[in-house]
Amino acid sequence: MIYSKLDLFSSQFSFNVGNQLKKGTLFGTILTVFVILGIFIYFLSIMYDYANNYIEPSFRSQTFIHDTQIDLTLNKDLVAFRYEYDTNLSIDLIQKDQNKTYVVYMAQFYLFNRSEQVVIQLDVIDCTNPILIGFKCLNFSKILNHTLSLDTKNSLISQININTYGCYDQDDVKTYIPENCASQKEIDRIINGQNAVLRLQLLTSQYNTSSQEVQNSYRNAYVFTLANQQILSRIKIQKQVTSVKKGLLIQEQTSFSSPISYTQQDQTLDRNYTSKYVGVEPYSKMLIYLDEVVQQTEIQYPSLPQVFSQVNSTLTLLMMVGVVGRAISLKSIRKDFLLLFLNNIYQDTLFQVLKQDCLNQQLDQQQNSNQQQLKKQISQEDKTNQILNKEEEIEIDDVKESDVITPSQLIPSFYNKFKQQLDGKLSTFSIQNGQTSQLQDTLNFSVAINEQQNIVENTQNKFKYLDNLSFSFKESQILNQKPLNQISQKPFFQLKKQTLKKSKTKESIFNQKTSSTQENNAVKKKSYQYELKQKQEKANEEISEKKNSNSYKQRISEMQKMGYSDKVKNLIFGYKICKRRQEKVNYLNTQRQIQAIQKQLLGELNILNFFSDFMFLKKAIMLILTQDQLAALKCIGLSSNILDLDQKNIENSFDQYENSLSHYEKQNLILKSEKLQQKFIDNFMNRCSGSSNKLNDLDIQILSQLKQSYINK
Repeated sequence: MIYSKLDLFSSQFSFNVGNQLKKGTLFGTILTVFVILGIFIYFLSIMYDYANNYIEPSFRSQTFIHDTQIDLTLNKDLVAFRYEYDTNLSIDLIQKDQNKTYVVYMAQFYLFNRSEQVVIQLDVIDCTNPILIGFKCLNFSKILNHTLSLDTKNSLISQININTYGCYDQDDVKTYIPENCASQKEIDRIINGQNAVLRLQLLTSQYNTSSQEVQNSYRNAYVFTLANQQILSRIKIQKQVTSVKKGLLIQEQTSFSSPISYTQQDQTLDRNYTSKYVGVEPYSKMLIYLDEVVQQTEIQYPSLPQVFSQVNSTLTLLMMVGVVGRAISLKSIRKDFLLLFLNNIYQDTLFQVLKQDCLNQQLDQQQNSNQQQLKKQISQEDKTNQILNKEEEIEIDDVKESDVITPSQLIPSFYNKFKQQLDGKLSTFSIQNGQTSQLQDTLNFSVAINEQQNIVENTQNKFKYLDNLSFSFKESQILNQKPLNQISQKPFFQLKKQTLKKSKTKESIFNQKTSSTQENNAVKKKSYQYELKQKQEKANEEISEKKNSNSYKQRISEMQKMGYSDKVKNLIFGYKICKRRQEKVNYLNTQRQIQAIQKQLLGELNILNFFSDFMFLKKAIMLILTQDQLAALKCIGLSSNILDLDQKNIENSFDQYENSLSHYEKQNLILKSEKLQQKFIDNFMNRCSGSSNKLNDLDIQILSQLKQSYINK
């Protein structure tokens, strides 16, 4: 729409970072508090200054030379004067005390133009202004326009003349002599006094920016006189035009004009000469007129928006400090993206970081408990050795108890001794608590084989003993029946040979039986060992699968709990000054991996790469789905039933409405709930830990990746 482009208050779309539009940090929050507190204090201070008029207004002054008409309003307080015979002592005091007249003041107003000259006699009166008490002022009531003017272009000028005469002086202006005049010597003595002077008070007005009022003050001008001289003084009045602008929102302008400065020039003339040739008799003659130089001054007080703009400027200056906060916030966002990569792509690296932290925590505990465990192991080994030594001593004592060898003692007790040794070893193993069930099965099998070998050896020894015993018995009978000299040697040797033949025949038969028995035992032993090995491998595989499944479940649960926690951030981005050597090596290795991931992250955050991956997925979906599936996929959505579910307790809602939910709705709920994800992860691992015939290609691929990322680490 065209009208939408003209909207000045349109808003932009932006993604959220967590639950906010912007990513905030603790440092940024502290910095914001300081900035807000500082600008608030500054705002209160500047508003206080504005209310009490402490803020300096903008002031601009320029001086111009005007050729147009310049007018200055005349008032009775414009010029005040008196003659002082001594410092701050007016001549009026002596005149009143002595009732004599010493000096006489005469004033005229002159107006000159090209065509005429106007002279107006002005009355000299006592000043009524409290500041000018004791001074003489001029009454300008006789002047019609009450202005002092200057127009150099039209040759217009007006001036004020003030003459100071002695009591006896007369000319065209002073035409009379007062009756009570002092003598001329007394007048000359006063005029020639060391501190005698004609003092003038000249009005100046200016705008006081603090009080916002026009402030009047007076400048002093002095004219020193002598009785034989005439002092001609020219005083130029410089006019000032002041314009003042003030107001809260809409400012009003007011203007006024006033004399601001005076320029005095004095000239000394011979009084007798001027009296004889010019006809002028006064001691002092002052000419007061306007200067063509005008001073223009503009004063503008700040308005309320200007004050706010000043506060805004200060805030902008303080916000420059926020560059540091923005940099930290940007770094925090990149850290969040990095954690996102670690939790979804590089789980192995994240798990290694968590694993190393657990090892570092356990290392201190192990170092403290190693000595205690070592002492316990040493004490257990000592006890085991004492038991074995006692058993050996008991066996040796049993052997020494009897000096006579009985037939029963001729048969070796291999079985009993071997079993006692095995029992002792097993007892040692049970004391040490370090053998597994597999070792116990192996020992039981060894005991069975050794028992069979001992039986065979005992049987063979018994046969040999019986043969020897029969031979000894027959020989003893022969010896008992006949004397030794009557016994023929031939029958004896024949009997012996027959006995030996019988014994050899029995021995060969026994050897054949023994060899066949040993062969059968060897075959049985090999088959038993093979079956035992297969059972052990199968049991180990089942144990390994269960162990891996439980380990995977535990690791997934830990990753979901700690994947985005502050502890993980401290482990990855924190730095310890004091580290163990191995811990420092692991930290450097982790940092190298993190830097490699960060380089990949910068590429993934490129908007061009994002759109490239998006278009790639779009093309892949279009190639995988058929035309009707692609058209139907656009119509798939969530039903209104899912809105009725308790979003805070999705797990119970899932179990309650599982039959009424579609496949897409179930998948959507699983992605929203971590507990449901953990539940189905457990189901997947339980299914994978069973028969492998039930797994499809995708299950195998997922399981292999899980083993590579979690289980085999």
